[in-house]
Amino acid sequence: MPSYTVSNGLRRVTPYYHDHRTPFKQRWAGRTVGEVLTSELGQNHDVVSQGIALHDIYVTKNNGKAGGPIPIKGTELLTRQLMAHDIIHNLQHVHEPSVIWTPNRTMIPTVNYFDGRSQSLYMMKCGVLILFDNKDILVACKPSGVPTHPGGIYRYNTLLEIVANELGYPVWPCHRLDKSTLGIIVLAKTKLFCKAMMAVFRVHTQLEKQYLARVKGNFVHDKCSYRCPLISVNSSGGYLNVPKEVPTNSTTKFQRLAYLPESDESIVLCKPVTGRMHQIRIHLALLGHPISNDEYYNGQNEINSRKNQIERIIYKNIFEKYPQFAVTGLDAPIPELITVSEFVTPEINTLLENLAKRRTDRDQRLITGKCVECMLPLYTENAHPGIYLHAFRLVHNWLQIDSEGLQTVPHFSFSTDFPSWCPAEKLSYSISHQSV
Repeated sequence: MPSYTVSNGLRRVTPYYHDHRTPFKQRWAGRTVGEVLTSELGQNHDVVSQGIALHDIYVTKNNGKAGGPIPIKGTELLTRQLMAHDIIHNLQHVHEPSVIWTPNRTMIPTVNYFDGRSQSLYMMKCGVLILFDNKDILVACKPSGVPTHPGGIYRYNTLLEIVANELGYPVWPCHRLDKSTLGIIVLAKTKLFCKAMMAVFRVHTQLEKQYLARVKGNFVHDKCSYRCPLISVNSSGGYLNVPKEVPTNSTTKFQRLAYLPESDESIVLCKPVTGRMHQIRIHLALLGHPISNDEYYNGQNEINSRKNQIERIIYKNIFEKYPQFAVTGLDAPIPELITVSEFVTPEINTLLENLAKRRTDRDQRLITGKCVECMLPLYTENAHPGIYLHAFRLVHNWLQIDSEGLQTVPHFSFSTDFPSWCPAEKLSYSISHQSV
């Protein structure tokens, strides 16, 4: 692991070299590695040419086939067309973004147990709060603003790498938890146990996740269940983050716990029935109560504001055909899938194109210089602190038949303290055993 520093509430990883491996995609057939890296992966032409000359960029062919892989390096890559079973290797100088790192050093006792065994909390040296630890699992409270696992521009500034660096061995996530979200994440210490736990998380009928959210306005629904397909826009590419057909069964239960008149905000208990990406955030925004500091779905800057505008137009078109998605509790027939392209007009496509151009222009303005080693642009440091969404409680029950008959037996239960933005004294009642 490269060296890192923690100062002024930020965790910074020293720039390092990493061998990125990109498998062949069919749309790249007939194109050279240089064409793909510059046109599709956004790399500088001069940097790519230098990488090929230095053999930092090369291709292996026949991956997964007899006699493979076979490396191809140097000037041959300038004209060789990519084909099936190729892998592009690209040794890059990585400037990983910093993350907010101000872990909570206080530990309020909570009851946490797994398979009937309870355990006390403890804090790792790196500042990650551990709720439960045995030979198979490690249950942590992930800080907000920190990615769970490596991906995209993050590798070592992720929870998995930070924890593994201290433990001296790898861990695997058993479920998803967004970068922006604070709270409980279950990590497995072996791939085999990870597979078993992932199967547990797939059975939503026996698993209960509780989240706390701080949202805009007076959440008037009190108790409700909301079902609506999930649509979001990618501003950097100007496209929708959805498949061709979108499932409509995304459902979240909500309950207002408190209204904060001084800031016109509400504390809401959220229980996702399904567990899709950004589900709670999108559903709250559609109900007119976005998470207060969720820049992605409650955009205040130009780019995210335009992104949200496009999303609202698409949802308006969906609601006109399927009004049952516009409100809570409407009992009406609902299709299992909707085809999103049906609701994307030429005007929306134009807005998407303009959004991508504006995002590119904005990103260019954030460039502060160029790395003398790799010639890649350097950007203004802008670590995001996360949002007011906290994975507060996680419970799994299973059914067991004994002399008393069929009973629900707790398998595991993990919970954390309230986050700093949730005034516990203003909640109308305890939420530890509430059901929406």
